[in-house]
Amino acid sequence: MEDPPDEKRKPRNRFRPEGAEMRSQDTGMVGFMKNRKRLLLVTGDLLSILFANALAIALRFDFDWSAITTREYRALDLLVLDLLITPSIFYYVGLYQGYWKYAGLTDSLRVARAVCYRTVVLIVIFYGLGLYGLPRAVVIISTLLLLMFTGILRLAPRFHFEVTSARNKRAAPRTLIVGAGDTGEALLRELRKSPQPDYNPVGFLDRDPEKAGVKIHGVPVIGTVDVLEAFIAEYARARRCGGSSTSAAGPGLA
Repeated sequence: MEDPPDEKRKPRNRFRPEGAEMRSQDTGMVGFMKNRKRLLLVTGDLLSILFANALAIALRFDFDWSAITTREYRALDLLVLDLLITPSIFYYVGLYQGYWKYAGLTDSLRVARAVCYRTVVLIVIFYGLGLYGLPRAVVIISTLLLLMFTGILRLAPRFHFEVTSARNKRAAPRTLIVGAGDTGEALLRELRKSPQPDYNPVGFLDRDPEKAGVKIHGVPVIGTVDVLEAFIAEYARARRCGGSSTSAAGPGLA
C-alpha cells in the first residue's frame, strides 16, 4: 500500500550531509557577524578611519583641532561617510575573508586597491551631494594614513608568525635545499609555514654557478651541487662526532 503523496518522504541527498542546511544559513553576513576575529578586524578598521581622518585634519591645519568642527571644511561629513562606506568596500573587496597569517604581496595589493576604491567613492559622493569645501590635502593625507594603518593591522599576524617561526627554527636541524629554482623556492616557503619547523633552511645549492651569492627570501645560494659530496661528508663526520648537523633536501634529491 503506497503512502499518500503528502506523506511521502522526500529522498535524501546522500551527497549533502545532515545539518548542511543549518550550516549554510551561517554563511554570508550572519556567519561574518559570528566570527570574533573578523569583528575585531572591523573594529580596528573603524578606529583606523577615525585616527586617519583626525590626523589628516591636524596635519593640514597645523594641529588646530578646531578645524575638525569647522563647518566649511566638511571634516565631520567626511568622517561620517568614511565610517559608513569604507567597511562596506573592504567587505566587497574581500579584506575580511583573508587569512592574514599568510599575507603576502597579493594581499597587500588588495588592501591598496580597497583604499583607492574608498577614496574614489568618497570623492564621487562628496561632489554628487554638493558638499564643497573639503581640502584636497585632507583626502590625500587620510588616504595614505588609512593605507598605512589598515596595512599594519593586517600584516601584524604575519609579522608575529614570522618572528615566532624564526625563534623556533633555531633549534631545528640546519638544512640545505638542492635546487634554487621555482621548486626550491616553493619548498623553502613550505618549510617556513610551520610554527614548529622540522628543518632550518640555511642555504641553496644549484647547478647554475651564476646563482651563487644571490638570496631567495633571505636564504643564500652558497654554491653548486658539485660541493654536495663535501657537505655530505661533513654531515657524516659531524654525526660521528656528535656535533651539529646539516641535512640536504630538495627536488634534486627525489
